[in-house]
Amino acid sequence: MAKKVVTLYVDDTSLRLLEARGKHVIKWADLPLEPGLVSDGVVLDEDKTVAKIEELFQAQKMKAQKVALGLSGLHCLSRIITLPQLPGAMLAEAVKQEAEQNLPVPLEQLYLSWQVISDLNKETQVFLAAIPRSAVDTIIKAIRRVGVEPYLIDLKPLALTRVIKDATAVIVDAQTTEFDIVIMMDGIPQPIRTLSFPDEALALQEK
Repeated sequence: MAKKVVTLYVDDTSLRLLEARGKHVIKWADLPLEPGLVSDGVVLDEDKTVAKIEELFQAQKMKAQKVALGLSGLHCLSRIITLPQLPGAMLAEAVKQEAEQNLPVPLEQLYLSWQVISDLNKETQVFLAAIPRSAVDTIIKAIRRVGVEPYLIDLKPLALTRVIKDATAVIVDAQTTEFDIVIMMDGIPQPIRTLSFPDEALALQEK
C-alpha cells in the first residue's frame, strides 16, 4: 500500500492542507489568514497563526505527526553556476563560495540547497536554491507548537516543475496575491520568478 503523505502550504493569505496516498488525493482544504498574521513569508503573530493551523487540522480531523511543508517562492533565490570538476568535499566548498558571490543576500541569512545537474567536459553545473531563514524559522516554530514536525521543505515554483512531463515548457500559476512563472529548458528550471500582484483587485484577464 502506498505511503500516506500530508502536506501543508503556507503563504501570506492562506493555509492549505492536503492528504494523499501515492498519487491519489484523499482530502484537501484551505483556510484564509487574516492580514497581519503572515507577511512576506514571515509569521508576525505566532499565537494566532498557531491557532489557525490547529483549526485547519481539527476541521479535517487530521492527526499527522509530520508534514511536507510548502512555501511561497516570493523571496526564493535561484542560480545555475558552472564550476570545474572537483571532489565532493571541495565541490561543496566551491558551491558555497560561488553562492556568496552570486546571491544578493549574505549566506548567514539564507538556507541554501544545491544539486549537481550536469558533470561533463571537465565542468560541473549546479542548481542553487535559497530562501531567507527568517521566513522558514518562524513558520517551523509555529507548526511545531501544534505538535507537527516538518520533515521536508519545498518551494512552490520548484514543486510546479515536477508536475509536468515536458522537458521544455513555460509554467505559470496565478494565485490571489502573487504568481509564479518558471521557464523549463531541457528539464532544468531557468529562471524561476514569483511576483506579487498590485494591492488592488484585478480581473483574471488583467492578471
